[in-house]
Amino acid sequence: ERQLHHQRSDLHSYRYYDFPGRYKDGTGQRISQYRLEALRRDAMLGHGQSNCFVLSAASGFTLTDHPKEKFNTFWQVIEISHHGRQPQADGSRFGERGTSLTNSFTFGDCYRVWRPSPYPKPRIDGLQIATVVGPEGEEIFCDEYGRVRVQFAWDEYGKFNDNSSCWIRVSQAWAGKRWGMIAIPRVGQEVLVDFLHGDPDQPIIIGRTYHASNIVPNPLPIAKTQMSIR
Repeated sequence: ERQLHHQRSDLHSYRYYDFPGRYKDGTGQRISQYRLEALRRDAMLGHGQSNCFVLSAASGFTLTDHPKEKFNTFWQVIEISHHGRQPQADGSRFGERGTSLTNSFTFGDCYRVWRPSPYPKPRIDGLQIATVVGPEGEEIFCDEYGRVRVQFAWDEYGKFNDNSSCWIRVSQAWAGKRWGMIAIPRVGQEVLVDFLHGDPDQPIIIGRTYHASNIVPNPLPIAKTQMSIR
């Protein structure tokens, strides 16, 4: 939440929430300032047409004789499109008018910082299958937080070792401060990986699955009434 300088008195104050913030230190103040400036960039816009060939993006002009005095100020060109004609280049069209150049443009308050919208971060929606990996000869490989590394099925460069991914948190059935339960996925297990808010940089393991290679502890369907932990 930030206050903007040079805000017009006839525009109401408001709050804009962008979740998640993705920062935990003072850099967030600058990021939020840039984000809010991008949101406010279109608060005071105008559109015009001219035949001034020196007009270009980022240049400016002073508007005069407008009925509303507050608009008689210096404006900055944000976007411009030039249109030109030169019929003399075509020998069969001598009867038309001479060379002409017109343009249409968008302009904004020169005293307001113009920020582009941030480029949207790529998203990953939905679950992905991955295999738990580790150094050669290790059956269980984790760090002090119980995180593990995985190899995604689409990864063509990973070597199914401890460098295949970043450390990834593992969801547990019960977790607290020095209490709860923990079951570390073992190397070779198939896991389900989700991404918090669709962020590729925030993977989390939310489940584990059996398949033809990792079969269940007891024979099924004979032992279908039994619950087992092994």
